[in-house]
Amino acid sequence: MDAGTTASPAWTRFVPRVACLIAFIAFSVHACLWIPRLTYGFAMYYTYARLALEGESLDRAYDDVYFNAKVREFGFDLQDQPNNPPTAALAYMPVAWLQPVLAKIVWSCVSLAALAYALKLLFEISGIRASGNAGLWLLTLVFLWHPAYDTVALGQVYFLLLLLFSLSMKGLMRERVAGTAIPLALALLVKGYGVVPALLLALRRRWKEFLIVVSIATLLIIVTLPLLGRKSWPAFFSTVLPSLGSQPSSAHVAYQTINSLLRHLFTFDPQWLPHPVFVLPGVLVTFLSYSISITVVVAVLLRSRLESGPEKFLSFSAAVAAGVVTAPLAE
Repeated sequence: MDAGTTASPAWTRFVPRVACLIAFIAFSVHACLWIPRLTYGFAMYYTYARLALEGESLDRAYDDVYFNAKVREFGFDLQDQPNNPPTAALAYMPVAWLQPVLAKIVWSCVSLAALAYALKLLFEISGIRASGNAGLWLLTLVFLWHPAYDTVALGQVYFLLLLLFSLSMKGLMRERVAGTAIPLALALLVKGYGVVPALLLALRRRWKEFLIVVSIATLLIIVTLPLLGRKSWPAFFSTVLPSLGSQPSSAHVAYQTINSLLRHLFTFDPQWLPHPVFVLPGVLVTFLSYSISITVVVAVLLRSRLESGPEKFLSFSAAVAAGVVTAPLAE
């Protein structure tokens, strides 16, 4: 074998390793700079959890004036919008008894550990070696992915959700009923995502998994009512859900859903949406949003319901993604 045939494999091994290292360093520097900073996003979850720990009913959290007064009282010099379900507080309760900066540092460390383990699971499930060229390029993408940077900066819950979906996917691939259903139920409670993958289980007639998802989610809602407040869920359904995704700020480009895109293109607001392509009636935009979102979900479910073997990995991933882009609001 001459020198010309050996040089190319050496370079193909060297370049992805250098790229991955540079991306990892950039991600690490960003994390070190932002983890100790108090930001919106983390302020919302922390305040939810702190209110519950102090024995207050979370129905009061959906009063913007009261909620932001508590945000400032707890040490955040900012405002945030309470638009998550009451059970979102549960994930942050283990750190909410700490002072905000320390709480964000601890949460971020746990969150990054969740990211690392989720990536390990996804490489195992997909059959891709993390140390191979494909794995290194994928890791490079992860360490350069802007939403990952935002999740770290804002102390968000998305790495935990990624881990829960990865665990559920691993359970599905290994035909484990509880391993599939329990993480999916927890994801549903933490952020409201998980409905589309649960419907996929039903379409595949995996009734045990589907019923466990519904049962665990329902049971945990009931069991946590004394902690979160018996009026918390009625307040969420009456205050948050009717306007979720319909506010002018919900159409900002930071929100990447079908609903947000349509509202960004076809509604006007002097502050948030001063330059629509053209203005449509709000009722028509809402109709288009729901129609397209439902069509996307149905198309993904019908395409995925008969897939088996390794394709289950892709179909489950598609169901998770469909649940995000068709949500009223997702950043």
